[in-house]
Amino acid sequence: MTCRRTPAASPHSAYDPSPRYRWRIPRCRPMMMASGFTALSSPLQRDVPGDLLSGGSVRFETLGPLRVDCDGADVTPPGRVQRLVLATLLLRVNRSVPVDALADGVWPDDPAGRAQSRLQLAVHRIRGRLDDPARLTLEPGGYRLQVAEDESDVAAFDQLTARLRGERMPPDEVVRVTSQALGLWRGEPLEDVAELGDAAEVLRWSDRRRWVIQLWCEAQLLCGRNAEVIDRAATDLDREPLHEPFAALLMRALYAAGRPADALAVYERTRVALREELGLDPGPALRKAQAQALGDGPVDVVLAAPAELPPQVPLVGRQELIGLIGEPGPSAPRVVTGMAGVGKTALAIAWAHRHCAAFPDGQLFVDLRGYSDDAPVAVEDALASLLASLGYMPERIPSDLHARAALWRSLTATRRMLVLLDNARETEQVRPLLVGGGASTVIVTSRNALPGLVAREGARVVPVAPLTPDDAVSLLRELIGPIPAEDGAAVRELARVCGELPLALRIAAQRLAARDGLGPADLLAELCDERDRLDLLDADDGPATDIRAELSWSYAALKPEAAQVFRMLGLLPRTEIDLSALAALCNLPERVVRRHAEALVRLHLAQRSETGLYSQDDLLRAYAAECAAEHDGPDASAAARARLLSFHALGRAGARADIAWGARGRTLL
Repeated sequence: MTCRRTPAASPHSAYDPSPRYRWRIPRCRPMMMASGFTALSSPLQRDVPGDLLSGGSVRFETLGPLRVDCDGADVTPPGRVQRLVLATLLLRVNRSVPVDALADGVWPDDPAGRAQSRLQLAVHRIRGRLDDPARLTLEPGGYRLQVAEDESDVAAFDQLTARLRGERMPPDEVVRVTSQALGLWRGEPLEDVAELGDAAEVLRWSDRRRWVIQLWCEAQLLCGRNAEVIDRAATDLDREPLHEPFAALLMRALYAAGRPADALAVYERTRVALREELGLDPGPALRKAQAQALGDGPVDVVLAAPAELPPQVPLVGRQELIGLIGEPGPSAPRVVTGMAGVGKTALAIAWAHRHCAAFPDGQLFVDLRGYSDDAPVAVEDALASLLASLGYMPERIPSDLHARAALWRSLTATRRMLVLLDNARETEQVRPLLVGGGASTVIVTSRNALPGLVAREGARVVPVAPLTPDDAVSLLRELIGPIPAEDGAAVRELARVCGELPLALRIAAQRLAARDGLGPADLLAELCDERDRLDLLDADDGPATDIRAELSWSYAALKPEAAQVFRMLGLLPRTEIDLSALAALCNLPERVVRRHAEALVRLHLAQRSETGLYSQDDLLRAYAAECAAEHDGPDASAAARARLLSFHALGRAGARADIAWGARGRTLL
């Protein structure tokens, strides 16, 4: 067999192996049948049913270069910024994209602070190109682009892939539906918006396309159309020489066509490419195809599905949140976020155990140690752990980060798995660990709201707040047993002093159980002194059961000026503060304070009310006050209070009555 090398694949491909391993298989070219794949070679010949892309006067296409078609006219925005903004919105179509996250995605380095005004201009220009400017709206949660299902090629593709997953079809029908799905593609997804080339949603679209191509090939093989599969699989293997499923399909088609020597040549070239580029040996599918070509028959390799979920903890008052995580299945990542000790991990684990049967290919759990005494887990190490869970020996795992991530996506592209990434620190620690499509689900827990994952991957955020007062009391009653009626008020106040945090409540219950004769009222009296509260909320069983340690890991992640804002909030009594007053307290410009105060909110180290006022709950404020005393000392704290009093006095005099607390009738000190 003669193999001819061809030019390298598109730079937007998920794989980028050396062009030395590109080849073409001599094709058989009989007349293609009507159900064949030739219609997919040109976007002008796409076989797409009219009811999928019929619709309105505008159509949004992202399965190729970004294109917006309005009544047959191309109205795609011409500028880079407008295209990037529009493409980012299309990644989260019909969902709000936070303004800050959108601006950071377009202008990651914006020292002048003009990103939001630039974003407003870009949005204005995009609206001017749409059939209805009201499609693109600004809501409390951010910008939302509204697109109907019949106006999007991605929605049409998803409808067809849902049919392929949910219906049993004869091979000819599979060929017809997969041909329609693949006919929607015009190239690499968003290939002209380079900034989004590695966005998780873009990678999922590509992985789903690979899965559909594999289904098309399998169905054609069942129909005996080996020549069509040879033609298509060789083309796809030229583009992605390290994608083992394409190589295995090509080998099977060649063997079925009576060309075992050519099949073995494909195996050898793929083996060499895998070894030299990734340091890997062929996987089970390729080895099985090799055994078939050698006449040894099929060889099945069966690995037990991993089941790594930790035991679940009984929950109180969290049923609604479990529902908000959603149903199992392919979707954007789900981010369970909240402050330290609020029960994020317990909630995610409870959801996972409830839906365990929906993931027959396994349930994986990785503690990323984002907020811990130990260093955060490196992405390379997390990928190695995940690949080992799927049966890869350490010597077969690539050393290169991008190669590991590509292998991970390839292995998960057609599986139904749950991946629970616990205690993530930042988006970049999570993004390479996202699965490659298929029917898998990824759940991430983090104290950080991970806005980058929301903006680029369309993550669904599930915020976890402290328990309601009634649920907090119910948890205490469950932990400490029957409570005399006369202790009812003390138990309710004890729950409040613990911030209604499940971890603090469990530590308090442990304290009550460990000391004979100590009742709820006695423990409450000890906890009421804020200087001793954090000492008492320590179960003396390691940092994971110490509220102070838990909060310290969040504090340690702050930048210096954000840490200063956090400490200054600890100088306040139980009240709220607006941005102007907080800037006076911190002796920093308002724009700087706003940025760092919002960072505190994202890390759940402060709260922001609907009216824009900042505050901390009792436990956070107690810890912030400790940090202020230790880091700033009494003189700096006194100076900060003096600045706030001066600001308040000026407000009383009317100099700044529009922003001063005094004009709002709030107590400052």
